[in-house]
Amino acid sequence: MTDDQKNGPSGQVKDFIEKRHEERHPVPDRFREYMTLHLKAGDRQVPATIANFSRSGILFESSVPFEKGVRTECSLKLSLLVVRSVSFWIEVKYCYQNKNSFIIGAEIDGVGDNTWFDFFEEIYDFIVLRKDSA
Repeated sequence: MTDDQKNGPSGQVKDFIEKRHEERHPVPDRFREYMTLHLKAGDRQVPATIANFSRSGILFESSVPFEKGVRTECSLKLSLLVVRSVSFWIEVKYCYQNKNSFIIGAEIDGVGDNTWFDFFEEIYDFIVLRKDSA
């Protein structure tokens, strides 16, 4: 994506067409310490920071770019009351540079264990409820 295409006045990608049909769950900065996302890039694991997710997509920031169309495995670890992890596959839909990192939007292509993904959503709901009550 070129620099003149990437950011519109609202901070969104210009000409952005919403393709996710489910609600996006934004992850507040202060709760990101409980969520660790790693992506496979060749034979190494690349850490990333989640911005938001839904059942069909994820937006994250990485120090490494991923080409559009690349399919890779991800591992998301939650460490709040208990430590759990979920593995899933993504297909990169876009990637653009943002200062010294890359913003990546991807479609969730396959979840290894829906039970754990459902667990992640439940933990997320718990975090949102705690934030709202604070």
